[in-house]
Amino acid sequence: MITRDNTKTIFDLVTNAGSLHGDRTFLRWEDNDVIREVSFKEFAAQCMAIAAWTRAQEARLGRKIHAALLGGSSNHYLAVLLGVMAAGSVSVPLDIQVNLDTLCDCLERSD
Repeated sequence: MITRDNTKTIFDLVTNAGSLHGDRTFLRWEDNDVIREVSFKEFAAQCMAIAAWTRAQEARLGRKIHAALLGGSSNHYLAVLLGVMAAGSVSVPLDIQVNLDTLCDCLERSD
């Protein structure tokens, strides 16, 4: 069971959900008239792969990562968003429909 006591971080949430719900469907979407899906366990593995990559980049750079995410809603977008956070770094989702001035302002304010 996922509780407030055993789920303090995004890392905890992703790993606990992957363990608890395993092969149950987490997301389902349409891709070129084909219905695709990903299980909780598969999604957790994707997030952990992104987290591992993020930690490697942090080690290489010697600092935490601040990742701006610009893209459409998708399984991969969500995996990157949560994977970067699971590594303890910062991910900032940005709206792809804003104008250039607003996008630049958002980037400036989010460091």
